[in-house]
Amino acid sequence: MSFNIPLPQGMHVEKDEPSDSDPETVELHRQRRAARARKAAGDRASAAAEEEKRAAQAAAEAAQERFLLLLCCADEARVEWTRAHLETLKGPRPSDADARLSMAGELRELARQRFEASELSEAVSIWLCAVHCLDFSSLIT
Repeated sequence: MSFNIPLPQGMHVEKDEPSDSDPETVELHRQRRAARARKAAGDRASAAAEEEKRAAQAAAEAAQERFLLLLCCADEARVEWTRAHLETLKGPRPSDADARLSMAGELRELARQRFEASELSEAVSIWLCAVHCLDFSSLIT
């Protein structure tokens, strides 16, 4: 049993599958489907580009030093001395996050040993080197 409900004049129902009997309708439906697919692909591409842009911005932000400048009271000579001291102790600051955390842990232990030996100035210098290793972006807080 099927129902045939008449629609008001000028109104039509869009079907998911076109009727095979009308070639114009089939072609129009194919064109609309292709346009929707192109739009969806463009949306995905722009979303991927935006995500890539955010990742690059986060990487650039992670490379900036924030805490070291605060601890050294924006004294550029002290900052440079801390960088040089780190290079003499353990080499240059790694760019990989895990390597930075590992180096900071080693420096913290070394600073603790110097602090216990009452070498306070050296302990503070080594702690500044550890902070320099941990100087990541604000995304980690």
